[in-house]
This record gives sequence, structure tokens and C-alpha cells, in this order.
Amino acid sequence: MRPRVAIVYNEPMPDRYGDVGETKAVFGVLEAVAGVEGSLADHGHRVIRVPLLPPLEAAKERLRRVKADVIFNLFEGFAGDPQTEVALAAFLPELGLPYTGNPAEALAAALDKVRAKAIFESAGIATPVWQELRSDTIGQFRLSFPCIVKPCAEDASHGVGPESVVHDLPSLERQVGRICRYFGGRALVEEYIDGREFNITVLGNSDPTVLAISEIVYTLPPGLPRILTFQAKWDEGTIYCDGTVNVCPAEIPDELRNAIAEVAIRTFNAFGCRGYARVDFRMDHRGGLKVLEVNPNPDISPGVGAARQARASGYTYGEFIERIVKLAMEGRAIDRSPLAAPIAVGKGTEPLIRPMTAEDKPAVMEMLRSIPEFVPQEVVVAGELIDAYLANGVASGYDLRVAVMEGEVVGYVCFGPTPLTQGTWDLYWIAVSPRSQGKGIGRALMNLVEAEVRKAKGRIVLVETASKPGYEKTREFYRSRGYEVISRIPDFYEPGDDKLTFQKRLDCPKRRSSGVSEKSADGG
Repeated sequence: MRPRVAIVYNEPMPDRYGDVGETKAVFGVLEAVAGVEGSLADHGHRVIRVPLLPPLEAAKERLRRVKADVIFNLFEGFAGDPQTEVALAAFLPELGLPYTGNPAEALAAALDKVRAKAIFESAGIATPVWQELRSDTIGQFRLSFPCIVKPCAEDASHGVGPESVVHDLPSLERQVGRICRYFGGRALVEEYIDGREFNITVLGNSDPTVLAISEIVYTLPPGLPRILTFQAKWDEGTIYCDGTVNVCPAEIPDELRNAIAEVAIRTFNAFGCRGYARVDFRMDHRGGLKVLEVNPNPDISPGVGAARQARASGYTYGEFIERIVKLAMEGRAIDRSPLAAPIAVGKGTEPLIRPMTAEDKPAVMEMLRSIPEFVPQEVVVAGELIDAYLANGVASGYDLRVAVMEGEVVGYVCFGPTPLTQGTWDLYWIAVSPRSQGKGIGRALMNLVEAEVRKAKGRIVLVETASKPGYEKTREFYRSRGYEVISRIPDFYEPGDDKLTFQKRLDCPKRRSSGVSEKSADGG
């Protein structure tokens, strides 16, 4: 008998995209649900729909009651909050069922366009020159015009229109201000490449393959930039929708086809994708390929790009959907995401480490207040970083994970790439509940941090701590993990309490000692 499949998706509802006239994308998920449901039923599957509504914890509870053999994950996030797509994907492994598409780690990395750029560059994948700007950092602009301005953490072409391509500082300032006002406070600015545009869907797990390549062909009036705007995707009858045509298979020579396929598979692997993902390209004036974005779990409605590419590759739509289900069944045993399975820490205990959600904040704050080493001012600052992450996800510059045992939050870690560096990361906070210390949870959290940094091709992890005697256990923990002191600032926190900076290099064998002593005036 065919597996029973539960189609999980977000029930469309009013959200913040209405403020900018971009609500149609929210309802697009229903086309995918209908297409997938009909296809699976035609292939003999028993199918149930599972529409989800906020809050996230209620959605999780509903999923725990679902009776199915496979989860078909079409969830795109709640009410204009794309980070909830990541949070739900991080929860799915707890159900113990195969699920289609990508692990939470890949979704989070691709959603945060700044983090994605770092992964492209670390993996040697060519991408347009870029920088991150806010309304108050326009003076740091260092690229050449023309540029394109996008939100840092959106998909479905939200925030992208003809005004996104800017040619001077006044238009740059206006567009960065608009993106920051409506889309999370940060903008990605990159060089505008006015060349041929391609995209390709990658299918697979450990040995991915590609479908047919599509070319986006523009027949727009003079003066309009050739970009895939929100209108081009969602607003029929507009100039952009009528003047944007998807040609599949693309009419290109074999050499170019092979080059696109090779880079797409490299990108798929660099992000830890699984199941299916789309990779978008532009060709520069020299014929070089630049990756614009990777989109894990792209739209698979019957009439859109991925389905069109599947048909051009010899699949019927039903066979394409059936292939995605089979990849989910195969992928259960080889999931490469550190978020997708509990991390064993010995003594029979296995915490689940997953992205932090708003529902976790009270438990984390209470845990911090219960740890004597966290003074009240530090608890306040930790709370501010949590709020930044919950508002903007990894686009905030912080990545927060919690360790959960038997439904209780027992540890948390906050880390992120160090601004204005290449490959350097900061470990900002790590804490374990006093009741759960000594069980290896801190080591599990550190393992995850270092795995994430390595995945992003990071070179160095830095962590700061105090020199006074009460922090000796903390310092010993870092030493046991291979960290060494590389600097100290005397009397930094207060007279007699120095700031010590520990470092661990992940890109080479341990170097000789820095020669910096941990001893302080008070003997710490």
C-alpha cells in the first residue's frame, strides 16, 4: 500500500505584505497544495491536508496528532514571517517521519541573503559584488552604479520592483530606506548585472542531479530594468508579467549547459540542501556565470518553473511529485543537517538542538537569571540579542539555538559572523541550566557552533570571558575544547577583572601558543 501523505502548509491570512501591495504571493501556496494533492491521489496515495495557523506551538501540537507516513512540507511561514518556515522545518524531525524538501539549516542559510553570500564566497562560487546597508550606513557605500537593492531575508521577489535598480546616491538612499522600513531594517545591495538570466532545479540527496535549464527572457519597454520583479511573478496583465517569459529548455550550447549544472550542484551541496532546490544565475558581459540566489523548497505548483523543468526533462507532473516523496523516504537515513537529528551526549541523554523561537524566550531568560555568572546587566543584553534574532532571524547577525530535553529548554547558544571580517565568527553567549550541567550539553552546543562555522567556511571562532576566579570553570571548558587565550585587556570589566579573548582556528592545525598569560592580578 502506498504511504499516507500529510500535506503541511500555511493557511493564507492577512499579513504585513499588504502594506506594500504584495499579498498575492501568500495565496500561491494553495496552487501548490492542490497540484500536489491531486498528483498524489492519482498515484494511489491516501492524502490529508494539514493547514497550519499561528502560533507556532499550536501548529506543532497539531502536527504531533497527524497520522501519516510522510510529511509533504509546503509550509512557507506564518503571516509575513519567513523565519517561521525555518522554525517549523527544525521541528519536523521530532515527529520521527520522513519529510519532503530541505532541512532547517539549508532554509535558514538561503533565507539570509548576507549569510548566503558568505557561503557562496567561501565555497568559491562566483556571485555579484555586494554589501549590506541600512538607512544610517549609506555613507559606507563602496560599490559602482548601477546596483540592485533587495531585502536581506525575503523570498518570492518581495520588495523587488523596477525602482530596485538604482543609478545614483539619491535613488540608493530612497530604496535602502524603503527596504529597511518594510522588510526588516537591512538591505542587500549588489552590482546589477544586465545579462542573460537562467535558473535550474536540482533534485537529490547525497548524489543530486539537475533538471532542464530555464532562461528568463525579457521583452520590456526601453528604460525598464530586466529583473524578475514581484509583478513579473504574481501580477498578471502588468507590463512586467507580460514582458517576462520563461523559456524551457533554454536554447544554449552544451558547454554553457554543463557549466550551469556543475555550479548548481556545487551550490546545492554547499548549502546542505536535500530533496529539491532552485539555483538562479546571471551571465556577466564577459560570459561568466554569477549565482544570484539559491531557493530551497521552491514553488512546485503545476504551472511554474520547477514543474516546467521537470516536464522538459521527461517527467510528468505526477512523476515529479512522486520523485520528491521518494527522496524524502531515502533522505530520512542520510539527513546531513545537524538540526535534523538529536546530538548524542552520552549517559543515555540526547538533547535536540534547534533554532530558538519566541515561545522559548521565557525559559531562556529564566535560565540565565538562575546562573550566578550572569549579572543582571548581562541578562538584559542577552535579552536584547534574543529580541533582535526573533525579529529578523539570522539576518540580525545572530544565530540562536536552544537545547531541549524532554520538552524543556536546558541550554542555549548565540553566535554569528563577525562584521567586516572574512571567516571570523563570534561566540557571544553559551549557557546550560544549572540542573542540567555536567551532562555534555555545553559540548553538544559547541559542536553545533563549530559545525556551522565550518559549513560556512569560517576560519576562526572567538569568545570573550572574564579573568576573575568565579569564571575558572568557564575558562577550563574553553581550554578543553581547544581554545587558547590570544589577548587580554587588564581591568576591562572592573579593577582586577581582565577581559580574556579565546580563539580556536578551524582552518589549520593549532598554532604555537600566543604567549598571552591567563593570570591576572587577583590570581584568576
